Amino acid sequence: MDRMLQRGKVKGSGLVPVVASAVAVAVWGIGVLHVAGLLHGAPFDPLHLTLSDYVGLPGGYLVLGIAAGALALAATVLAVAAARAGASRVVVALLASWAVAMVVAGIFPTNPPGTPPDVVAAVHRYAGVWLFTVLPIAVVLLARSPAVAAAARRSLTLQSLAAGVASAGFLACHVIGTDPSGAPTFPLLGGVERLLYLSLLVLLLTTARALARSAAAPAVVVGGPAVPSGLPGAALTGAALTGSALTGSALTGPAAPAPLPVPPRTPLPHPTPAFTGSPS
Repeated sequence: MDRMLQRGKVKGSGLVPVVASAVAVAVWGIGVLHVAGLLHGAPFDPLHLTLSDYVGLPGGYLVLGIAAGALALAATVLAVAAARAGASRVVVALLASWAVAMVVAGIFPTNPPGTPPDVVAAVHRYAGVWLFTVLPIAVVLLARSPAVAAAARRSLTLQSLAAGVASAGFLACHVIGTDPSGAPTFPLLGGVERLLYLSLLVLLLTTARALARSAAAPAVVVGGPAVPSGLPGAALTGAALTGSALTGSALTGPAAPAPLPVPPRTPLPHPTPAFTGSPS
């Protein structure tokens, strides 16, 4: 049992640093692109252009690819952790598909601003729609599963809903109207997208923390299989508490053997002393 608890603590303690490092790499890439865009000139307005539009900067494709690869790694680690924690196959598949979509979006860039979209840009945009839609849904389903401790479900659900609202707002900006190049005409599209990215990055970190807490929870073994204490298992309320494991010899020890019967003691007859003298 001690070895099992130790393994759970190692898994839980390593999950958050890996995801946090991946998010830090993505933030680094975004920062580099913004600095390069400001130095490049006025066409790169962070409130109007999306992050994908920075692919036109020198080295922009490489930086965006590194950031996308880091986030794909974070989602892959979360999918593996969710599977080990007992999440449903739907949740694991959604997290894994989010990682694949991030790789696709990094490999296939969008069209430069002011140019008509091509097939590559269309692939990038469809991958982006999947990215903005799937992660909030996956985390909401994960928060409702036994893979997440009850104490973390509320905050995880609220952050998922917030990210979902931001995703819906960003996608709605594309419905309002587009220019001849296919780009949305909403004036603050870049600002809305950055808020959405921020909510997704926070959601990745929160999900990693929730899964780590569940993995590090001590396991309770009572007359049956080990169940983490954060999970609502039946091992604490079923036969494990009421069965013979606790009410029989497990608590009182083996029954003492019955004493052997002792036969009654029969008094021995006293011999009559022999007469040795002469008669008087």
